[in-house]
Amino acid sequence: WTEIWASTREIAAHIGRAEAGEAIIAATQARIASLPHPLQPARALYLRPNGGSAGAGTHVDAVLQAAGLRNHAAESGHRGWGRIALENVVANPPDLFVLSSMVNDGGHARSNYARHPLMRALLAQRPAVQLEGNDWGCSNYQLARAAEHISAELVRLALAGPQARQ
Repeated sequence: WTEIWASTREIAAHIGRAEAGEAIIAATQARIASLPHPLQPARALYLRPNGGSAGAGTHVDAVLQAAGLRNHAAESGHRGWGRIALENVVANPPDLFVLSSMVNDGGHARSNYARHPLMRALLAQRPAVQLEGNDWGCSNYQLARAAEHISAELVRLALAGPQARQ
């Protein structure tokens, strides 16, 4: 979030709209602050069909935290972007999956991880939040919408109440 706020301030100042930039930042921060959170933060694993995930230091980690979740990959020692070994997911499954159907992962060979019988069994047993397309593919204001979507899904799944966080 810090980098988003910084680039917004920089661009807004450059085009002579510093006040408007601050208003956008404040409105987005208020949206994030008002998201309902689970009473017990679930361990969520962001997973792409090819086994790709995001650990600490990524915008995915920031979004999961904004939605009141703990990043399973980060807690398992992963930093940055990379693949999560299927064996590790099976041996230490998350409480919740956050699944992405990124357009570039649609190929048969690139989605074999998601089709593995052990992975399919886990997905049938655990709650999952689905993110469509590339709605949160970069570190920008779309991330606030992604956090809102995840938060709304947590409420729908009864993993978070409709109350705002304290």
